[in-house]
Amino acid sequence: MWSTSLLNTAAVAVELFLKSLSFETIHVPVDDPLGPPGLSIVYAAAPQRGKTHDLAQLFDIIPDDICDRLEISFAKDPLSGGRMRLRDVLARYESLFEKSRYPFEQDAAILLQTLSIDHLMLLSSFLRGFVISLQATDRIWWT
Repeated sequence: MWSTSLLNTAAVAVELFLKSLSFETIHVPVDDPLGPPGLSIVYAAAPQRGKTHDLAQLFDIIPDDICDRLEISFAKDPLSGGRMRLRDVLARYESLFEKSRYPFEQDAAILLQTLSIDHLMLLSSFLRGFVISLQATDRIWWT
Protein backbone atom coordinates (compact mmCIF):
# COMPACT_ATOMS: atom_id res chain seq x y z
CA MET A 1 0.00 0.00 0.00
CA TRP A 2 1.25 3.44 -0.88
CA SER A 3 2.00 5.95 1.78
CA THR A 4 -0.93 8.19 2.63
CA SER A 5 1.37 11.20 2.44
CA LEU A 6 2.02 10.46 -1.25
CA LEU A 7 -1.71 10.13 -1.90
CA ASN A 8 -2.28 13.40 -0.07
CA THR A 9 0.41 15.20 -2.08
CA ALA A 10 -0.98 13.91 -5.37
CA ALA A 11 -4.52 14.93 -4.35
CA VAL A 12 -3.31 18.43 -3.52
CA ALA A 13 -1.53 18.67 -6.89
CA VAL A 14 -4.71 17.73 -8.78
CA GLU A 15 -6.70 20.19 -6.68
CA LEU A 16 -4.27 23.04 -7.36
CA PHE A 17 -4.21 22.37 -11.11
CA LEU A 18 -8.03 22.53 -11.15
CA LYS A 19 -8.09 25.70 -9.05
CA SER A 20 -5.55 27.33 -11.36
CA LEU A 21 -8.07 26.98 -14.20
CA SER A 22 -10.76 28.95 -12.38
CA PHE A 23 -8.88 31.49 -10.29
CA GLU A 24 -9.86 35.13 -10.39
CA THR A 25 -7.49 38.07 -10.56
CA ILE A 26 -8.45 40.62 -7.95
CA HIS A 27 -7.45 44.29 -8.26
CA VAL A 28 -7.68 46.30 -5.05
CA PRO A 29 -7.27 50.06 -5.54
CA VAL A 30 -4.70 51.64 -3.27
CA ASP A 31 -5.85 54.95 -1.92
CA ASP A 32 -2.48 56.68 -1.51
CA PRO A 33 -2.50 60.45 -2.10
CA LEU A 34 1.29 60.36 -2.53
CA GLY A 35 1.31 57.42 -4.93
CA PRO A 36 0.60 57.38 -8.65
CA PRO A 37 -3.08 57.39 -9.68
CA GLY A 38 -4.64 54.06 -10.56
CA LEU A 39 -2.29 52.05 -8.34
CA SER A 40 -3.70 48.73 -7.19
CA ILE A 41 -2.66 45.53 -5.49
CA VAL A 42 -3.24 42.47 -7.64
CA TYR A 43 -3.60 38.89 -6.43
CA ALA A 44 -5.15 35.61 -7.54
CA ALA A 45 -7.95 33.95 -5.62
CA ALA A 46 -10.25 30.98 -6.03
CA PRO A 47 -13.86 31.98 -6.67
CA GLN A 48 -15.96 31.84 -3.51
CA ARG A 49 -17.64 28.62 -4.67
CA GLY A 50 -14.16 27.20 -5.35
CA LYS A 51 -13.19 27.09 -1.70
CA THR A 52 -13.55 23.34 -1.49
CA HIS A 53 -11.53 20.15 -1.80
CA ASP A 54 -14.25 18.48 -3.89
CA LEU A 55 -12.50 17.79 -7.22
CA ALA A 56 -15.71 17.38 -9.24
CA GLN A 57 -17.05 20.66 -7.84
CA LEU A 58 -13.76 22.39 -8.70
CA PHE A 59 -14.10 21.01 -12.23
CA ASP A 60 -17.63 22.43 -12.46
CA ILE A 61 -16.53 26.01 -11.79
CA ILE A 62 -13.93 26.07 -14.56
CA PRO A 63 -15.17 28.35 -17.38
CA ASP A 64 -17.13 26.34 -19.96
CA ASP A 65 -14.76 26.86 -22.88
CA ILE A 66 -11.75 25.67 -20.88
CA CYS A 67 -13.77 22.82 -19.40
CA ASP A 68 -14.76 21.67 -22.88
CA ARG A 69 -11.13 21.76 -24.07
CA LEU A 70 -10.10 19.86 -20.96
CA GLU A 71 -12.63 17.09 -21.61
CA ILE A 72 -11.61 16.87 -25.29
CA SER A 73 -7.92 16.62 -24.33
CA PHE A 74 -8.70 14.01 -21.71
CA ALA A 75 -10.71 11.92 -24.18
CA LYS A 76 -7.61 11.74 -26.40
CA ASP A 77 -5.31 10.85 -23.51
CA PRO A 78 -4.47 7.16 -22.92
CA LEU A 79 -5.47 7.66 -19.28
CA SER A 80 -9.14 7.94 -20.29
CA GLY A 81 -9.04 4.94 -22.58
CA GLY A 82 -11.34 7.00 -24.79
CA ARG A 83 -14.34 6.05 -22.68
CA MET A 84 -14.15 7.98 -19.39
CA ARG A 85 -15.03 11.61 -18.74
CA LEU A 86 -12.58 13.62 -16.69
CA ARG A 87 -15.29 14.78 -14.30
CA ASP A 88 -16.19 11.15 -13.54
CA VAL A 89 -12.55 10.30 -12.88
CA LEU A 90 -12.23 13.28 -10.53
CA ALA A 91 -15.36 12.15 -8.67
CA ARG A 92 -13.60 8.84 -7.89
CA TYR A 93 -11.12 10.76 -5.77
CA GLU A 94 -13.86 12.53 -3.84
CA SER A 95 -12.72 13.35 -0.30
CA LEU A 96 -9.22 11.93 -0.88
CA PHE A 97 -7.62 15.09 0.47
CA GLU A 98 -9.48 14.85 3.77
CA LYS A 99 -9.28 11.05 4.07
CA SER A 100 -5.53 10.96 3.42
CA ARG A 101 -5.03 13.39 6.30
CA TYR A 102 -6.87 11.07 8.70
CA PRO A 103 -5.89 7.58 7.52
CA PHE A 104 -6.56 5.95 10.89
CA GLU A 105 -10.32 6.43 10.59
CA GLN A 106 -12.21 3.38 9.29
CA ASP A 107 -13.86 4.94 6.22
CA ALA A 108 -10.55 6.59 5.27
CA ALA A 109 -8.68 3.30 5.48
CA ILE A 110 -11.20 1.62 3.18
CA LEU A 111 -10.99 4.43 0.59
CA LEU A 112 -7.20 4.60 0.68
CA GLN A 113 -6.87 0.86 0.07
CA THR A 114 -8.98 1.05 -3.10
CA LEU A 115 -7.15 3.90 -4.86
CA SER A 116 -4.39 3.63 -7.43
CA ILE A 117 -1.52 6.02 -6.80
CA ASP A 118 -0.27 5.35 -10.32
CA HIS A 119 -3.57 6.49 -11.82
CA LEU A 120 -3.63 9.56 -9.59
CA MET A 121 -0.07 10.48 -10.60
CA LEU A 122 -0.99 10.11 -14.30
CA LEU A 123 -4.02 12.32 -13.71
CA SER A 124 -1.80 14.95 -12.09
CA SER A 125 0.64 14.72 -14.99
CA PHE A 126 -2.19 15.10 -17.54
CA LEU A 127 -3.50 18.20 -15.75
CA ARG A 128 0.00 19.68 -15.54
CA GLY A 129 0.47 19.23 -19.28
CA PHE A 130 -2.91 20.80 -20.01
CA VAL A 131 -2.35 23.79 -17.73
CA ILE A 132 1.10 24.60 -19.10
CA SER A 133 -0.20 24.34 -22.69
CA LEU A 134 -2.68 27.16 -22.13
CA GLN A 135 -1.90 30.75 -22.99
CA ALA A 136 -2.53 33.20 -20.17
CA THR A 137 -5.75 35.13 -20.67
CA ASP A 138 -7.47 37.86 -18.75
CA ARG A 139 -11.24 37.66 -18.48
CA ILE A 140 -13.14 40.59 -17.11
CA TRP A 141 -16.58 40.25 -15.53
CA TRP A 142 -18.69 43.08 -14.29
CA THR A 143 -21.20 42.57 -11.55
